[in-house]
Amino acid sequence: YDRLAYVARQVNSQYWRFDLGGFVEDFQYTVYDEPDDHYSWHMDTVKQSAGKTPRKLSMVLQLSDPADYSGGDLQIKGGPSDTTVQRERGLITLFPSYMLHRVTPLESGVRKSLVVWISGPPFK
Repeated sequence: YDRLAYVARQVNSQYWRFDLGGFVEDFQYTVYDEPDDHYSWHMDTVKQSAGKTPRKLSMVLQLSDPADYSGGDLQIKGGPSDTTVQRERGLITLFPSYMLHRVTPLESGVRKSLVVWISGPPFK
């Protein structure tokens, strides 16, 4: 928990300087273990509602060794072409929650990740 919070603070201060509050939701342990398991293009933002602070940053921690699966690539739309995130156990990918991203269909094996959202006051 402390290490993930530290990484989020450091990367945020270097790139975005969002006003952050911290982790306010449970971490999501995700297991892709069936062929075609995937997430379609989406954003992690949630509508503002009473008592909920908006997600500002999304963090994905790669838990699986890349040799353990094929397919299942994390991709982020950030320009004219999609960026496929490097596959490496222990790699943390951090990006604004409003960016479109997906996980391509799993072809074989098992892909595991931990997804964390960092929230804060509404954007101004």
